[in-house]
Amino acid sequence: MGFEINDKAKQINERLEAFMGEHIYPREKDYDEFTSNQENLWQYPDWYEDLKKEAKRQNLWNLFLPKEYAPWSPGLTNLEIASLLKLCLSLLGLNKFLIVMLLIEAIWKY
Repeated sequence: MGFEINDKAKQINERLEAFMGEHIYPREKDYDEFTSNQENLWQYPDWYEDLKKEAKRQNLWNLFLPKEYAPWSPGLTNLEIASLLKLCLSLLGLNKFLIVMLLIEAIWKY
């Protein structure tokens, strides 16, 4: 079995990289400052909901949901999801912002 990234995952990777370059990276410092402030525990920055809406609009939300959850799921396999998370981790280093953004809805619901 090969672990090559297929065309579907490559296309999503490209869209995800563009989204991160436009929306995530410019806000990393703001997010770090916000979360470092103890008065902001269990809160999100004001711009978080807009960012979440934009991720949903670009079909970059709930990427981890299996195909049984259509229409909310893009129907990715575990291997395809792993390639996306690997991209996020390698681009963000220790900052888990995007991964948290992608998974937070599932944590709230389940």
